[in-house]
Amino acid sequence: MYKVLLATHIFGAIFVGIFIAFAIISLIKRDKQNYSFFAKSIGLGGGAQLITGALLPVFGPSTLFSFCSKIGIYMSIIFMIEYFLYRAMNRTQIVFPIKPALSFLGIGMICTVISGITIFVK
Repeated sequence: MYKVLLATHIFGAIFVGIFIAFAIISLIKRDKQNYSFFAKSIGLGGGAQLITGALLPVFGPSTLFSFCSKIGIYMSIIFMIEYFLYRAMNRTQIVFPIKPALSFLGIGMICTVISGITIFVK
């Protein structure tokens, strides 16, 4: 189970990283028509990464500090990119897709908290 989760997590990280890179390029070029797509894609991919990342330490060896630091860094990057997309969309009068972009991130954060408690109790 651990190896499957790890492979899924790594594969997903590659795709989310690609979406983040293209979102940054889109922000630099001020390519407005792609903002919404990237906000949704990064939110969905980021949420999936939080879920798989939260399950990894439950099924494998990890300390609570290591888990929290990795999740903290990852969430900071995701929320920073989402914030930049939100600001760019707000300036250009485009509506930010709150539900699709942030709902899966919320589910991922809930899984992260549950996983953190599980690691603490373990």
